[in-house]
Amino acid sequence: MQSFGSLITVPKNILEIEGNNLSWRIRIRFESKVPPHEYISPDIRYNNPGWANQEIFNAPIKSFEFFLPIKQKIYMEGMKDYNFFIEAIGDMIRSKAKIDSFWFCGHTFPGNFVISWKVKQGVIEKKMSLFGKEYYNTASAGWKQGVVSMYPIAIIMPTE
Repeated sequence: MQSFGSLITVPKNILEIEGNNLSWRIRIRFESKVPPHEYISPDIRYNNPGWANQEIFNAPIKSFEFFLPIKQKIYMEGMKDYNFFIEAIGDMIRSKAKIDSFWFCGHTFPGNFVISWKVKQGVIEKKMSLFGKEYYNTASAGWKQGVVSMYPIAIIMPTE
């Protein structure tokens, strides 16, 4: 991945900060004439975020928000596709795995780039890579269709 200059320092224990009632949740807004028009996940540190649920994700994604416990949110809109995954370290078989980071990705159009946000202890990193090389120079699975804009947005902004 190539960085394009966005590295935000956050509290080292960010994964342990509770924040407000939306902290650690994903809000998706859909482009659809039928419900659901919006989905808000449970706290993704402890619960299944529902990303693989085809009943929820049955329409293109209009916008994607991830609420941080520091009165900020990652906001993406206008992407061709979106992806979210959790990077864990440790022994998955013995349930000793520990969350290392959360990844939020948007596949841009035009172009064939992925803008990725990686939320990890002490840092939030924004990177750009070629599609298929977004996760340590390899492809990721689980992409969901978005609503394309000529001017996609991928920013961190205040929640209040």
